Amino acid sequence: NEIYYAIEKSSIEFLKGNYKVSKQILLDELQKEPTNTKLLLNLARIEKNLGNYGQAINIASRVEKLEKNNSCLYLMAQCYEALEMIDEAVDYYNKLTHSSNFYIESHLSLAELFYKLGDLQKAYYYAYPIVDTLDKEHALAIMFAVERNLGYSKLQDKYYDDLSDVNKEYVEKVGA
Repeated sequence: NEIYYAIEKSSIEFLKGNYKVSKQILLDELQKEPTNTKLLLNLARIEKNLGNYGQAINIASRVEKLEKNNSCLYLMAQCYEALEMIDEAVDYYNKLTHSSNFYIESHLSLAELFYKLGDLQKAYYYAYPIVDTLDKEHALAIMFAVERNLGYSKLQDKYYDDLSDVNKEYVEKVGA
């Protein structure tokens, strides 16, 4: 199918660093099929990766109007966060906390966001449910950093030695 070929070709050009070419491939296809959500979502991703967060949000909003799409919601949350529009970012991340596809990512993103904002209780609240998931280390690293800032080490005493060196460095850096 031409659309999948265009998306693949665009992705290859993007990975090569040919961002304008990548974008133009999608724009050309969108001339033929302006409501194709796969093309639009890939164009929104390119805009996000180029730092054009407002444009990415506008394109993703079009996708959201055409179909329910959790990838689109996650992309919008990331863009709002990058634009420091925290309330909007939190709203979009929260829409995904019950999604099986984005459960872990949305919880981690919210935990990190609240940690950066200094709301340690909320950071802990969002990291805790995903401690036993595939991204256990990342969640634990956030929780350890929170614990260090709050002056206790309930989880650290039990799990710290299980962390990779990268996550131990994270804990030392942000939790000190």
